[in-house]
Amino acid sequence: SNKSSILIVNDNVQMLNFLKVSLKNKYNVFLADSVPAALAKINTILRPELIISDIMMDGMDGHVLLERITETEEFYDIPFIFLTAVSTQDEEIRGLAGGAIDYIKKPFSLPELEKKIESIIALRKRMKKRDVMDIRKGFEGLLSKIIDDKKLQPGAAFESLCAKYGFTP
Repeated sequence: SNKSSILIVNDNVQMLNFLKVSLKNKYNVFLADSVPAALAKINTILRPELIISDIMMDGMDGHVLLERITETEEFYDIPFIFLTAVSTQDEEIRGLAGGAIDYIKKPFSLPELEKKIESIIALRKRMKKRDVMDIRKGFEGLLSKIIDDKKLQPGAAFESLCAKYGFTP
């Protein structure tokens, strides 16, 4: 439960097993062998901090998965990496233009992949921490304004406070 979660999508079972064995000590690793399986699984697992997907798969390809993820409000901010044997520059540019944050070509270096995963997840944690601090400062400022506002009557109704400060009750 203290580990970050990763969703790995690949129709090659050996590759899925290799990545699971390689990463399971540091991460909660969830696997899907197709785009439809990944789209179903993402709704039932811990929200992944990262998605790693192949491009070429039977049926729908990795680009479709990336498009579906980035179109879904609940998941659009999950970082996405292509890990693929498709090595043309046009494909790489297409993947990055579609929203992937990295494009790793097979054969790949496992230590390099591990460091990229670690770096991406660490950045997301720092960003979340900053967002929480920003929200806290905003609420503290609002609370201070409410307390310091001389026009506010001690018995003011909750609804009038909401209206005064632009909140919906």
